[in-house]
Amino acid sequence: MSQFLFFQIRLVLFLILLYLGGISGVCFAQTDTLGLSEITDAMTIGAGSESEPSSEKKFAEGEPSFKVLENTPEKTVILLTLDAAAIEKLKESASESEKEESSDLEMIVLPDLENDSMTVETIWTKFLNFCFTVKGYCQKNLWNLAHLAVGILVTWFLVWILHFLLDHFLFGKVIKKTATLTDDFFYRASLPPFLVFFWIFGFFLSALPLLKGTHYPQRLILALIAANAAWLLFRLIGAGDKVICLYFRGKKRVFNKLIFDTIRKTLRIILILFAVCFIGQTILGLNISALLAAAGIFGLAIAFAVKDTIANFLSSFMMLFDNSFQLGDRIRAGNLDGDVEAVDFRSTRIRALNGHLYSVPNAVLGTGIIENISQRPGIRFDFELGLTYDTPPDKLERAVFIVRDLISDPQKFIQSPTRSLVTFGSFGEWSLNIRVMLWFNTQNFVESEQWKHDLNMAILRKFTEEEIEFAFPTQTIFAPGNTESGASSSRI
Repeated sequence: MSQFLFFQIRLVLFLILLYLGGISGVCFAQTDTLGLSEITDAMTIGAGSESEPSSEKKFAEGEPSFKVLENTPEKTVILLTLDAAAIEKLKESASESEKEESSDLEMIVLPDLENDSMTVETIWTKFLNFCFTVKGYCQKNLWNLAHLAVGILVTWFLVWILHFLLDHFLFGKVIKKTATLTDDFFYRASLPPFLVFFWIFGFFLSALPLLKGTHYPQRLILALIAANAAWLLFRLIGAGDKVICLYFRGKKRVFNKLIFDTIRKTLRIILILFAVCFIGQTILGLNISALLAAAGIFGLAIAFAVKDTIANFLSSFMMLFDNSFQLGDRIRAGNLDGDVEAVDFRSTRIRALNGHLYSVPNAVLGTGIIENISQRPGIRFDFELGLTYDTPPDKLERAVFIVRDLISDPQKFIQSPTRSLVTFGSFGEWSLNIRVMLWFNTQNFVESEQWKHDLNMAILRKFTEEEIEFAFPTQTIFAPGNTESGASSSRI
């Protein structure tokens, strides 16, 4: 429930930001209708006598004009166009017209908008002008703003009740008790977009009086509904991928998860592109066809610029359908040896045996030799046991029997006749060699190393009990004796 609460808070903040953007657009639109898109200035006069707005008035022939837009006991607002030299004359004229002292006038002068130079004063005056416009808008729509606040609270309460009912009755008493997890996946995937639909309708029904007479709310609500529908399909694609993977695992069938991951990513990319084009052209009125035509013109240049990316993209599909490896397989490509963790359209991430993560471009893997170590029947282990030359034949036979008995466990060692062999292999320079070739019945390197340790310790204990001695490098040297003294040759 706490996660859902945070989700609603983020959603409300997002919608409020959208609404503030709408207010800003409306305020700028109202400012333009008042004539501030041209060279204009705003002047606020302290409390004066209430009178009707005056008609347009000029100071002198050829000079800028001004007009009183609002005149109440609290304030008088005058719109005018002037240059800097006419400010003092305007103050005097306004003082005489409104019967106020010149010192009571508070003027906010907008610099000449035709001047391209942006100064701190220019930015500040524009900001003040915008603030006055927003202030007037809020004062004019006070009750509508209160309606918006109440609407947000009511929407939040209704969505919270709806989420509570769905979670405790539909999910808790129906979906959660079913034998499969399919409905659980689809329920969890569709719940957030479903609740967002109610948030969108509730918020814009509350804000509709504030934006009456403009096309902003209608287009924006349609765009949000379309985006939310795309989000719903985006999540349902992920839920469908989970259901398919769960089905194959339940049937204990061999399947390539890379295929489903690639299909899921491709469908999501197509969905996002379609949603952007649909919202941009159908709802917001953007000319997507012109953009696509421009993209076609520059397509050749773009193809040359991103040829490596295209090569990686195509190589990912080639490796996918070639079924060279799957997620989790241990592969060896060049000097890199490790486990495959992820495959994207650009690169394949491989976790090396030393723990380092490598991102290898798919084009490199697609054109190189890939050794799939995980496809081997097991982990092979070959070694030799050297016994001393004075070991009698019966003890040599006993040593071979002991080793064969130790590797007879089918849970640890593959028992195929061609997989596990123990033979008296050769006469070495200083030992009688017993050759051992076996396969561990596992693909886990760490597990095979532990079994190797256990096997070596068992051989050492058994040979010690049977008094079978291991050979070590020795050398026999014959030194000639003194033939004159009658001494014979000796051996060292």
